Amino acid sequence: MDDLRARVQAHAPEGIRYTANDVISAYLTIVIGQAKEKAFEDKWKKPLRLAVRALSGNKLGKHRDLVTTIDMNIRPRVNNPDAMDFTGNMVMGRSIVFSQNEVQQEPVDKAVSELALRINQAMSSVDLQYLGQVWYLQNKESDSYMWPTWCYAKNSNKLVVSNQSRFAHYSIDFGAGSPDMVRHAPHSFRDAIFIMPDNPATGGYIFEFKLEPVVEANLVCNKDWMRLVDKYDSYM
Repeated sequence: MDDLRARVQAHAPEGIRYTANDVISAYLTIVIGQAKEKAFEDKWKKPLRLAVRALSGNKLGKHRDLVTTIDMNIRPRVNNPDAMDFTGNMVMGRSIVFSQNEVQQEPVDKAVSELALRINQAMSSVDLQYLGQVWYLQNKESDSYMWPTWCYAKNSNKLVVSNQSRFAHYSIDFGAGSPDMVRHAPHSFRDAIFIMPDNPATGGYIFEFKLEPVVEANLVCNKDWMRLVDKYDSYM
């Protein structure tokens, strides 16, 4: 992944420095987005569905935008978080909508850089003013807030990325020494990806995700993705 980040950074506009999260999220958006779209297209190639698509004037079964939501820690973006009466982690999701034209590019360095730039700009836009607008909508204009939330929830073509690779998991010692491996708690969140750090002695990342079996099968067939994978375990 470090090599991928360096190659993608070479295509960044002047003055823009991508984070590892920008590059990983952009790369996952392309390879998993393509796997999801192939599964969707294959489903609509069945004779009965083709007939339904034709009768609808191709309104049904058409290409869909992909919504990638990236979890982010908002604590550094708040002036005085310790003074806030805040319950729970100060984490929010930042969603970015990608067209199929963006997703269906080959996952070469320039294509990943284009998506990474949009992700970088979206994450950088979350400042105190942005957060204030979100909290105002949540508390004062709940109807305005819930409508886009509902639209997102009903959209089946989405991806959630939660990158915890920078957390100091392996420095935690409860008395039995540091852990050999850190994994995310078992979950049933469809289309969610959790990125954990591998053991420092090994380096790298652990990707944990839950996808539809047909989408996972398409992902495994992606040679670009599998070239980055040292070990793959499937629970399909």
